[in-house]
Formats: sequence, C-alpha cells, structure tokens
Amino acid sequence: MRGLKIKMDVYSIELAKALINFNTYDNDIDKLASLKFIAEEIRINASNNAIVQIYENEVNGPFLIAKLLTENSNFNLLLDGHVDVVSPEGVQNPFEGIIKDDILFGRGACDMKGGCASLISAFIKASHLENQHGNIYLVLTMDEEFSSQQVINILSKKYIPTCDFALIAEPTELQIITAHKGNAWVDVEFIGKTAHASAPEKGINAIVMASDFINELTTNLITSYENKIDETYGVPTLNIGVINGGTSPNVVPATCNVRLDHRYFHGDSINTFINDLNKILSKYPDTAYKLNVIGDWASMVVERDNEILLKIKNTLDKTLCKENNLTVGTFWGEGGFIQAYGTPTVYYGPGSINFAHTPHEQVKITDIVEASTGYFEIIKSMCF
Repeated sequence: MRGLKIKMDVYSIELAKALINFNTYDNDIDKLASLKFIAEEIRINASNNAIVQIYENEVNGPFLIAKLLTENSNFNLLLDGHVDVVSPEGVQNPFEGIIKDDILFGRGACDMKGGCASLISAFIKASHLENQHGNIYLVLTMDEEFSSQQVINILSKKYIPTCDFALIAEPTELQIITAHKGNAWVDVEFIGKTAHASAPEKGINAIVMASDFINELTTNLITSYENKIDETYGVPTLNIGVINGGTSPNVVPATCNVRLDHRYFHGDSINTFINDLNKILSKYPDTAYKLNVIGDWASMVVERDNEILLKIKNTLDKTLCKENNLTVGTFWGEGGFIQAYGTPTVYYGPGSINFAHTPHEQVKITDIVEASTGYFEIIKSMCF
C-alpha cells in the first residue's frame, strides 16, 4: 500500500483489512511479519523524520515503537495499541478481513486492529506537518490479551520516556473512557487427603472443602461487594471462573483448585482481596489451602477536570461536530500499567467492546475513519 497516494481515510480502512490478514493469535511468524509490514508502511509513507524500530528478542514476542521527535519538545504524547488477538474459534474466515455493508469483519477487527490502523494512519499523516513542538511515540505490543508484560518492560526499561498523556485505541464506540477497575486473578488450592471411594472417611475430600468455600463466597463476600457502590465504577465484582479437582469417581480427591476473577476499585488493591479470602478461610481452621496470585492488573482513572483531557475532548467535539462523552470502561486494558508508570491515560477507539472476543467481531469502517481523523487532530493540537 502507498497511503499518501490515496485518501488517508481509504488508507486506514485498507490498512485495517491488511492487519486482520495476519494470524497474531498463535502464529509467531505472522506476529513478526505483521510488525514488519507496519514498519515498512511507516518507512514508505511517513516523512523522513519518523523513526521506527521492531524489538524482536523480547518477552512474549516482538513489539514496535515508532517516534516523531523534535528538539526542545514541550510535550510527549503516547499512542498505544496491541496487534495480538484472542482465539479465532467460532469466527468464519477469521484472518481475511471481509467488508460487507460497510462493516469490517474478522478476528481483531475492533480489538484492536481497526484502532491500530487508525493510529498508524494518523501518525503517518502527522509526520508531514510542520512546526512540531511535541514528541509522538507510537507503541504496538503483541501480548496484551494474555500478559501485558511488554508494555511494562517498555516503560520500566525506558524504551520511551514518561509521557504527558496517552491514548489507547481500544474499542470505545468513539467515546472517551477515563477510568476502569483493576483486575486480579487468584488461585485457591485446597489440599485434602486421598483415599478409596469405598472408605471416604479415611480421606479428606478437597472438592467438598472447595464447595464450602464457594458457598461462603456467594452468600457473603459477593453480596458485600454488591453493596459497595461507587459513582464512577459501579460495584466491585467477583467471578468463580475455573474449578479443577479430582482424578476419578472412585478416588477421594486430594486437591481442588478454584480460580477467581476480582475487579476492584481504583485506590484499592489485591491485598484487600487476599485479606477478604483469608477471613473466609479462617472460618475453617481444619482446612489446608494455598493462595496463589496469578495476575494483578492495575486500575486506572483520569480526573474529569484534567486540562489535557478537556483539550482532547474539545478537539474531538469540534473536529467531529458532536459531543464525545466521558465514560467508564467495563474492560481492562494496558492503561492501568501505563498510568502506574506516571502517564495519565484514556481510551478512545473505533468499534464496540460488545463485539470483541466474539464469533461476530466487527467494526464499522466509518468508525475507523472517524477515529483516524480524531487521532490526527489530537496529535496536531498537542504537538504542532
């Protein structure tokens, strides 16, 4: 593709289609190839000021960083996206990028290759502006769907500096998401004693132990969370997601593992959740168990009176001739980690989260174009 020889709105749509064609779920060759394709598009279509580099030998695969730098910068803007996708199971032609009735279908269409295409096209277009006074960093990771370790490494190892503000192109229906909850996964492993099923009294049934625990969660802890209402976030949630235990019906199970998903408020932490679990388990002094934190993903909030946020909102309102609402995300994204490293962050992107991770993943092509236009005007207002 040669983006500058055609209209940038057409380019962003064609770019989104092209990105969907790469299997960035479980094909390591395609993962690297997709970033090489993006890098080549930037090298060909952006100005000579653009710097682009792929980092190959990194945790969880490669990632890409592109930069538009200027001397004596007075502002640093981060544009963030992820190119990896979830499993294509159930999706027809998941890696073909099919447009039907002005809707782009395929795995990653809204989460978030459509958004990445909008970011890339805006970055390329901005590279040809003059009188730059702010630095722009475009970061595209490859592990957001299962780890987000790459963005942590990028920030902790100073691949880019701490920025004044960040935009993430997750699907928000072109509304500005200023906050989301934290997300913790915890395993509770119950340790019993095996025995023959004909003499269960000689064993300790770990599944029964887990059942008592789950009953306590549903009758007490989940109910208490439902009563903790916050104007911004709603309520904290707890989901009992996975249970594994036992080996055969004729054996008393010696172990049973329960995996929990907890979404907590900004300002709260996983430590509070661990304390809640230990309080419940203390009611069963004869129960042997282990707690194992599988993951803890930070919450995020930008205050609604943040000057940069208001400038971004005003830019979008004027550019797109409509009110862009400030809202709260139901999902988790890399903004939690980015903000934890000192950069205020919001989400703004094409598509709806309701289609993400589904067999019918899709995004309106008009959303891709509108997002690209919005990103470009934000870049221009902040850095030129």
